[in-house]
Parts: sequence; structure tokens; C-alpha cells
Amino acid sequence: MDILKLIEEQIKHIKKDSASSYLDLIYNHLNRAEIYFNNGKQDDHFYNDVVYRTNQAYEGALKEAYKILVNKTDEEVSRKTPNEIEKYLKENDIFKERVLKLFENYRQEWRNKSTHDYKLVLDESEAFLALMNVTSFVHLLLRQIQEKIAYDTEFKRETPESIKTETKKILKEQESLVDRVLKLLALFVQEQGNIEKLNEIDVVGRLHAFIEKVDDKFTVYREFPYKIGSSIVRIDLVVEYDNEKIILEIKRNPVSGKLTSDIDQVTSYLALTGLKNGILFFCNTKAENGRLTVHHNNVIVNEMDYNVYVVL
Repeated sequence: MDILKLIEEQIKHIKKDSASSYLDLIYNHLNRAEIYFNNGKQDDHFYNDVVYRTNQAYEGALKEAYKILVNKTDEEVSRKTPNEIEKYLKENDIFKERVLKLFENYRQEWRNKSTHDYKLVLDESEAFLALMNVTSFVHLLLRQIQEKIAYDTEFKRETPESIKTETKKILKEQESLVDRVLKLLALFVQEQGNIEKLNEIDVVGRLHAFIEKVDDKFTVYREFPYKIGSSIVRIDLVVEYDNEKIILEIKRNPVSGKLTSDIDQVTSYLALTGLKNGILFFCNTKAENGRLTVHHNNVIVNEMDYNVYVVL
């Protein structure tokens, strides 16, 4: 896998919706770091230059995160030092858990040491680890940034009157939360138009905002964590309304032969959380006459009934 190519594609995608002076700098520093790493095979002094460049990419990523995730202007970002931005992002729990771990690891293992120890001499292994760590950090951070941009775009968008009218009807009806969310999904697909052209991250961000702006009583939990032994599973979305919760798991496309395992995944989340209803939403779907194709699966596990609604 060419992670640098993947980061380049992420940056191109983000730049379609958000102007930034940091994104290209991040990529350029990572690209030079990779070149220096390859040059290190002839001259090992280049390994120190690798970390110099990864530090620059790291700082650019922090600035982009501060701008997008904290809703700051370029001028506000420019007034802050990298240390001040680091402190703010950490103390205010801005990063998702996995991004935070990579952030802390790079900061402790490479940035702090290389910044304060001017006699530091790095070898190939250390340069390799620094490069892999910072590219992983940047990749996951860009995913979080992309989702935040999608959320903000949808939340700020003026909802068409026809959609507002339908959402009011849905809220007035005496229905279960799962039935309400299924109807909201149909409206969401209708409002988005060519939803099949969006990638999964954009769909998650937009859907999150769409549900929350329907009514203040809706709360959407993103990457809801549950611990299983020493590992943690993260549920895409948990939707709550009037103290009732359902699981909403989002997939890109239904894969032949994999649907059963996808249903099993949602069922395992239901069993884990103690919830009874979950939705498996394939986001390349289309609403025909305002309706989605929904398949109801009643699954019994250890004499407990669970309902998984598959939206295809």
C-alpha cells in the first residue's frame, strides 16, 4: 500500500471543500522525507533530515487540525505556536482516540527528542519508524478532518421546505425510534441526490449532521466505544431520542457473500450493548418514491431477540 499516494488523494478531496495553505505543505514535507529516507542508503546523514521533514509535516497537520476541528481562521492559527496548538488539542480532547495515540507517540518518541537534542543521530530504523508513525497520524487525522468538513457542510446547509415538512410528520407520529430513523434515512438519501458518488466518510459526516439538526432531542454518538476483554469495538453511530437508542452501522457497498457477516457484526454490537434494534445502511442506495428497500432480520442469540434492518 502506498500510504503517501493515499494521503495525496485525501488532500485533493479535502481541497474541493476547504481552502488551506497547510495541506500541500504537509504532503511536500512527507514526500521529501521519503526521498531523504531512500538517500540514506548512500549517506546515513539523510536519516536526520527525514525526521526534520516529518516534524514539519507534523506541525502542518496540527495547524490544519486546529483550523478545521476547532473552527479557527488562518489568522487565528498563525497566532499560535505549535506547542500552544498541541496543548489545546490534547487538553480539549479534539482528536479521536486512534489519532490521539499516534499524536502522543510521535510527539514523545521523535518530535520532542529531535527538537531538544541537537546531538541526536538517527539510524535507518528510527527514521523508518518516524516516517511510518507520522504518515499514519496524518492519514487518520485527514479522515477526521474530512468527516468534520462533511458534518459542517450539511449542518450549515439550508434544509429544503419539503424535507422539513416530512421530518415534522415523522416526529409527530407515534413510532419506534428505528422506524423514525429508517424514514429519516430515506429523506437523507433524497436530499443528497447522487449519494452513491460520495465516499463513506462524507456520508457518515453528513448523515450525523442531518439527524442532529432534525430535532434537538436527537443525539448521535460517533464511533461509540465498547470494550471486549482487552480490545475495543467502535460502533459507527448510536442514535438516541427520548432515552431510546439504536445502532446505525454504515457500509459502502453490499459485497456478495458478505451480507451475513455484516448482519452478524451488527447483531454482536446489539448483544454487547444490550440494545434491541440496529440498522445496517449501505450508502450507495437510492430512495424510490421516497422509500428505501429495507429487509428486516430477526436474530436470536442466547435466547435473546435482536432486530437488524438492512437498507440496500
